[in-house]
Amino acid sequence: MSLHENVNPCSTLVRRGLAVALIDTPQPDAARSDTTLGNRIRAARTRRGLSLGELATTAGVSKSLVSQIERGIAAPSIDTVRRIASALHVPVFSLFMEEPGNGMIVRRGERRIVRYPGSAATREILSPTLRGRMVLVWVTFPPGEDGREPVRHVGEETVVVLRGTLEVHLGQERVVLHLGDSMSFDSEVPHTFRNPTTEETEILTAIAPPNL
Repeated sequence: MSLHENVNPCSTLVRRGLAVALIDTPQPDAARSDTTLGNRIRAARTRRGLSLGELATTAGVSKSLVSQIERGIAAPSIDTVRRIASALHVPVFSLFMEEPGNGMIVRRGERRIVRYPGSAATREILSPTLRGRMVLVWVTFPPGEDGREPVRHVGEETVVVLRGTLEVHLGQERVVLHLGDSMSFDSEVPHTFRNPTTEETEILTAIAPPNL
């Protein structure tokens, strides 16, 4: 994995009510958004009593990169954010969005939305909090979406296909799921999702503990 990132941000957070989207297109408020991400990382690091060097070593990235991210002058890749989140013992989602209260209900128009660089898939967070034992996510894959590079994280994941066809790559295995099919797997095995069709695919995925 490369430890170097673009200093001029190419991704930003875009607010829409309570929805937050991470996209890989420059926006006017990119500097402010990257600063927000950096502030959340700094706050989480401070809460755990870690120095810049300690966080960098645990995450497997350079100290200077962590410093640049915290100051909002470097736009990290999703893989780098995932490494940092793991080192901080926080869900990746929590670094991209405000944590809501501890309510039980998420109205349809209040779902928080996440889009990762390199992926056109839309992830709608259905769980009211990321502090629980599980997070529920509604994912929409546009036609032909190849997904991201394989990812791995601690925990278990279950997916069910709500519409269309989903191609799952789990380690060396390839599985094709259709409407109504479901699949559970160990999230520590490298995995990625793909929509091989010309129609949208929608899935519901449960991740425990919250970490994506």
